[in-house]
Amino acid sequence: VVVSEPPSSGPRWIQKGQPLLGGESYDAFGSSLAINGDGTVLVVGSPQSETPNKGKTDLFLFQSETDAWVASELDDTFASTVTSESGFAVAIDRNSTIVAWSAPFDTNLQVQVCNLIETNEKPQQCNTFRGDMDQESFGYSISLSGDGNVLAVGAPTFDVLSTGQVRIFRQTVAASWELVTDLFGENAGDRFGSSVALSDDGRVLAVGAPEANVDFPMQGYVQVFRTVAGDYQEWHNRGRKIPGPDDSQSQWGSSLSLSADGRVLAVGAYQYHEIAGQMGRGAVGVFWWSEVIGDWSPPEGLLRNKDSQQCEHFGRSVSLSGDGKRLAVGSEANRESGYGAGKATVYERSTDSSSAGGEGGWTQVGSNAVYGESLFEGTGAAVALSGDGRAIAVGSPDFSDVSANRKNVGKVRVFTLAQS
Repeated sequence: VVVSEPPSSGPRWIQKGQPLLGGESYDAFGSSLAINGDGTVLVVGSPQSETPNKGKTDLFLFQSETDAWVASELDDTFASTVTSESGFAVAIDRNSTIVAWSAPFDTNLQVQVCNLIETNEKPQQCNTFRGDMDQESFGYSISLSGDGNVLAVGAPTFDVLSTGQVRIFRQTVAASWELVTDLFGENAGDRFGSSVALSDDGRVLAVGAPEANVDFPMQGYVQVFRTVAGDYQEWHNRGRKIPGPDDSQSQWGSSLSLSADGRVLAVGAYQYHEIAGQMGRGAVGVFWWSEVIGDWSPPEGLLRNKDSQQCEHFGRSVSLSGDGKRLAVGSEANRESGYGAGKATVYERSTDSSSAGGEGGWTQVGSNAVYGESLFEGTGAAVALSGDGRAIAVGSPDFSDVSANRKNVGKVRVFTLAQS
């Protein structure tokens, strides 16, 4: 198991702009996050907002002149019913020209994609995609390619047996999209499509099936796919299926992230337990694609929190920088700053050639991590690392604004690395 000691000095993560809060009690603002390539445009989901769980998605732009995040109008009216949970998953391309969000529990099973004509104006040219079957959770996970031309949508409860499905859409011309293919899980209960991650060009796709029974119940697996076809219609397995550690109920693949070139893969298993009977310590595995062996090189070991505790859920969320050299990991129930306060940590890949595969281990970036500021706020339930690896957005969806008597309103903070 790979662990790292935080550096005693050096750069620190400092807050960028003001903390962002949800509007009403039980909004769960910050349950989902996406950030653009340079960390200046932020998308935040509040799936429990408005009439019971109709949900809402917000877009924020950073203004360097005032050091503040400013809300930009987003046409989030497509969720048609209560319990839609619009904003359950969100995505944005690297240049912040396209934003997507989902309402997986809407009666119409919808995902909305909008081309942003100007990021400081209301988005125009929106498209809505719909699932085929009732209760398939279409949009439970979504991912946009970095160039914004490919969209992957997970539907983990597709078919009555929850085998799972991923649908892939391609933008052929501006604001015109087509369905190019469907991918399916292998067995009943896999929940294939619970997580998805696309490379920058949209030609590499990682899919998680965290509840698959491989050798143990709910061990989980991840399968990576690749297409070389110009029309994106033919997808083939890229390497072997990657099963979770020899551990039951680890839910390997519950969170995923790919580097821009699709050659570095981070996999979260928030229910992993190294010690028998102590569920939910959590772990993350990082894999590199090897052209030599034509497969994914196994990691030196599983990354976990140095002082991991039962039920801290390390790996509940993961996010790689574009070059795959930095990795953000969320531990929503970490207790270091208070019970259930949560934590988010950024790691950097070392260049130690003696490590397995010559890829090096991981060390903590910055002399501080991002901690929850109050009990049970769930910091790290969602994390998003900018493409350049210089900014991290951290969601605390269970944060309660005591001063305004608003419970579980939710909070999002963005941090950048600066010399202390």
